[in-house]
Amino acid sequence: MRRLVPLLLVLTLGGCAAQFAYNQLDRALPWLLDDYLDLTGPQYDLLQTRMSAQICWHRTTQLPVYADWLRRAEAGLRDGMTAEDLDRFEGELWVYWKTMMGRVAPDLAQVMAGLSDKQIAELAERLELKNLEFAAERVKPTATEQRSRMARDLRRHFERWVGSLTDGQKQAVQDWSEEVELTSTLRLAARRAWQAQLLAALRERQDRARLASALSELLVNPASSRTADYQRRLDNNTALTKSLILSLLPTLSARQKAYFTKRVLGLAEDFDELAADDNVPAECALAVSR
Repeated sequence: MRRLVPLLLVLTLGGCAAQFAYNQLDRALPWLLDDYLDLTGPQYDLLQTRMSAQICWHRTTQLPVYADWLRRAEAGLRDGMTAEDLDRFEGELWVYWKTMMGRVAPDLAQVMAGLSDKQIAELAERLELKNLEFAAERVKPTATEQRSRMARDLRRHFERWVGSLTDGQKQAVQDWSEEVELTSTLRLAARRAWQAQLLAALRERQDRARLASALSELLVNPASSRTADYQRRLDNNTALTKSLILSLLPTLSARQKAYFTKRVLGLAEDFDELAADDNVPAECALAVSR
């Protein structure tokens, strides 16, 4: 379900690629569900229709908000960012997430209310197959291997936004990976708990209002399936990550700052162009008025 988030897809791209990808989302999102569900023709058409309307809403009302967020983040890095700034930026992202998921949930409920018992059984099987893949990739490796992967992933994430890291910056990321708590086993349990809640809601899908409410809760508050221990570890790791970011910011070179500025402001411009009146399909006016 998380792959139904346009922002996450677009944020991994840049330039014309971002605009092209966003313009194809109404076709791409139903296709992404193929890993989990074999939709009938009418179900696919309904999902595409509803997602097209949601993308119109997202394009005209949310992309300008994201563009503003990106520009403020760029200014924060340039002017100096504090722990309070990081907390505020993170909090705003969660608001954006909840706004989007709260909007999408009723449409997903409309589609999922029409699923057959066979489709739901197949969904359960495919979710568990994904869980087994996750376990093989994330749980089975040794603690040393897991920490190595975490360091590599975070290093690549930083490099996506600031370019190549210095040896000192790479070492800081390595040190971070030795401090954070491993959570893959708890994460797998939380995935299964979240999926169990989803499947339970789908089995009672005759009550569409109840299904919409359950989907909204699951999408807006994914943390509800986490144990207290898992949440504590996540909170600790989040604090360590923020501390790492704050320690790295003063070490960024002029080249790295320029790389970040070009990447972030370029993405903000992409969002502005996508949301501009001249680039918005005429049918979006009806979707936004919903």
